[in-house]
Amino acid sequence: MGKLWAIIMVVVATLSAAAPTRADVTLGVIAPRGELVTMTQWSPFAHYLESQLGQPVKLLPVVLGKLEQLLASHGVDYAILNPVMAISAKERFGTELLASLVLPSGAQFGGVIIANPASGITRIADLKGKKVMGLVTSAAGGYLFQAYEVHKAGLKVPEDFASYQVAKKQDDTVLAVKAGIMDAGFIRTGILESMIREGKVKAEDVVVLGRKSGFPEVLSTDLYPEWYLISVTPAGKAAAPKVKAAALALKSDSEAAKAADIKGFTELVDPTGTTQMMKAMKVPPFDK
Repeated sequence: MGKLWAIIMVVVATLSAAAPTRADVTLGVIAPRGELVTMTQWSPFAHYLESQLGQPVKLLPVVLGKLEQLLASHGVDYAILNPVMAISAKERFGTELLASLVLPSGAQFGGVIIANPASGITRIADLKGKKVMGLVTSAAGGYLFQAYEVHKAGLKVPEDFASYQVAKKQDDTVLAVKAGIMDAGFIRTGILESMIREGKVKAEDVVVLGRKSGFPEVLSTDLYPEWYLISVTPAGKAAAPKVKAAALALKSDSEAAKAADIKGFTELVDPTGTTQMMKAMKVPPFDK
């Protein structure tokens, strides 16, 4: 019996040593329009990375409220995050910024403040005492960019609102404002245009506040860098040059780019303006 047990232990040890502890590369992508939309849009990019890296890539849509735990536990090797989340992750968890996303509108984006036409809201200052909806307070284009504009207009955010309700996804914000359930809402640039193309809303269903010119989509705030591709785990950082090269080599006419509605990736866009905004709004880890 003792000899048999020794043989079993040797076999188990051999199999354990031969089996990889983590066969897949894991890519997390934030999901402001919901997990299904993110899976549909970004699965081809995950397949593209597989072809470039020569190993499986698992796509993980990231619900905004679960991001911190995922990064702290090294639950993904790489992630595509908005600039606020990416800068916070770099400061707090030592992640590395690799490349910037490029959309048809460019390598920058901003926030849009919309209001129901019957709400009487015509300017940002009118948001005082109104019901407002947006994403969680760590969201860039779904909260922070607009909150900064409201802050500069002299209001306390969100204390000066009658209420602030957190939406599960940005489409819900637009639909709630359209229906008059909420007086106003915060969404990132491009969402309104996408929903108009999809037939979910019409341009006249909402009013855009603080409209700025010089950008191909409606805009209410300053412009900030688009989402960043970052490396998280030690294994991810070790292979970061290869992943970055693959991202930069992505063609705008590829299946992966078309599905994600992007043009590709570019070298890092300067994060200084985003960092300054985060400090002004005391966004962690700049809240000390």
